[in-house]
Formats: sequence, structure tokens, C-alpha cells
Amino acid sequence: MRLLLLLILNLQSFKHQQCKNIDCIKEKVEAIDSINSFDSETFDDADLYYDSDRKVQEAFSLKNIAVVDLVKYKSNGEFKKITVSFDAQQSNLSSNYYVLEDKLIFVKKILKSYSVSKESESFDSSKFQLIVNEYYFFDDKLIKWESSLDRKYLSESEEEKKILNDFNIYSEYSED
Repeated sequence: MRLLLLLILNLQSFKHQQCKNIDCIKEKVEAIDSINSFDSETFDDADLYYDSDRKVQEAFSLKNIAVVDLVKYKSNGEFKKITVSFDAQQSNLSSNYYVLEDKLIFVKKILKSYSVSKESESFDSSKFQLIVNEYYFFDDKLIKWESSLDRKYLSESEEEKKILNDFNIYSEYSED
């Protein structure tokens, strides 16, 4: 019996350790994206603004946020993915948080930044700067950060702390 318990614990540990590898994390993200049927919980215009008690840090640089939409996806009762969309006056930020065994494994953030306000007559939705950041995690540690920018503005430890903070807020968010 004791041997069986040790074997089960080792297999569970091994299963999670497999995703220390970036390629394994990518495979898990693809597997999550291929799930056809999710139970989802949607929060339109979620209270995640600057003056909120649940202030998230990822939108700190966005000006005049109009809407924040948050969707939590579950499969078989477990969180698999959380998407957050910020619609601001001169930008859109879309973030996808991927979860495996209740641990964050991957985050992809896509920022579209426009040179003029969306309300301006000269606004052209096809003219924007696109910034993509991808973050790979293992055991709540950032193990790789890929960015379309040549220069990263925060240290990896600062970015890790910010992402984990926001992920915890999103995970626990409810409108109760």
C-alpha cells in the first residue's frame, strides 16, 4: 500500500515536471485551446479599474479604459484558461492565462496601440503598433519571457510578480 502511494505521488510529480520544458508547455496550451466544450463564466465590464479594490497591474499604462471583459473557462471543474480584454481610448489589450493543475503555465498578451483616439475622425483601425508578450511559468516562476519588443521595460522578477498578482485577482474574481 505504501509503495503504491509513493508510486502515485511520483507519477503526479512527474506529470507536472514534464511542463518545465517550453515545448511541453506549448503542447499543453495547444491541448487547452483544442477543447471544444468549456463551462464559462463571463463578466462584462468587470470592476478591475485603477480605483477598484481589485486593481490589476497589467492595465496600469492604458489610458481611459472603457470596458474590461473577463471570461473564465473550466473543463471538468478545473480552470483551464482566463481571458481578459481591455478596451481603452487608444489601445486594446487582450490577455490569455493558461492553467494546468491549478498552476499558471502560460500567458499571452497582445497590445494594439493606436496613434490617435478611437473617437477621432482620423482614427483608422488598420493602423496600429502590435506588441506581443509570451510568458512561460513553472511552479509560479517565470522561466521564459518572449517579447516582440527589443527592449523590456521591467525586470523578469517584476513582470513575474505583476502577472501572478493579476492572475490571482482574475481567478478569484466574482461580482458578489
